[in-house]
Amino acid sequence: MIALAYLYPSVWSIVAGNVVGGIMRLALSHAIIPGPRMKFVWHREHIKEIVAFGKWVNLSSMATFISSQSDVLLLGVWLTGPLLGIYFIAKTLSDAIENFVERLNSSMTLSVLGEIARKNPGDLKDRYYRFRLPIELVAAGSAGFLFAAGDLIVNVLYDPRYAEAGVMLRILSFALLLYPSLLIRGAFAVVGKPNIVAWISVLQAISLACCMVFGFYFFGALGGIAGAVASRAIPSVAILLIARGEGWISPAKELRCVPIYGVGFILGKLAVYVMHLIPIGLGHTL
Repeated sequence: MIALAYLYPSVWSIVAGNVVGGIMRLALSHAIIPGPRMKFVWHREHIKEIVAFGKWVNLSSMATFISSQSDVLLLGVWLTGPLLGIYFIAKTLSDAIENFVERLNSSMTLSVLGEIARKNPGDLKDRYYRFRLPIELVAAGSAGFLFAAGDLIVNVLYDPRYAEAGVMLRILSFALLLYPSLLIRGAFAVVGKPNIVAWISVLQAISLACCMVFGFYFFGALGGIAGAVASRAIPSVAILLIARGEGWISPAKELRCVPIYGVGFILGKLAVYVMHLIPIGLGHTL
């Protein structure tokens, strides 16, 4: 890539470099790395298994995409440009935390739960809650902190024109509180029940659209945003009921997010109090 950029100083040098690098990696992986040679083979039973499993994965992926974009699409129709921009500020701040816990979840859930399901399924409940604890601490703790200090965070980062983002951020913070309850759906994928994951994703997409329409119709813009957050409770309750039938969850341990949320809320209030004591002109929207 460096040589191409030197000889042909164009953006296409980056494209060509990546293509050549991929081809070389493909060729060298077959020629140098020891082991069986890769080749095209048709196994009818494998095709059936892939199609049977893949159709549910595709349905789940489509529903997840719809649910992840529906709030932006609907609010883009309902809200004015400036107000939509303010919503994006609040969503970006909230998503920064949710994306972090989602990366933890995506990199660990399937591997951890898959190993437990294969080797010792009787320990799944105990190991699941041990694995989930760090995610709960981040998600529920951040939810409480954002609800208490959402206005402060926006006030510190942005000028007074974007003060409404503080209220929106406080509403969006409840989505983080509900996030840990959905982690158990990964267990259904590893035990060969992707249909449950798919239908929960479909339910999530449908409930999001319905709750947002209801909230906006009766309560305006903030009602639509609150509807997007409240919609998460529907698939959460559904997946918890199914998981309880499998003996995978404990209702008491599901409630441990509440004290974690309380600690985050107290820390948020302390942050607001401390910032009030600092005379730097941050108190006009608190």
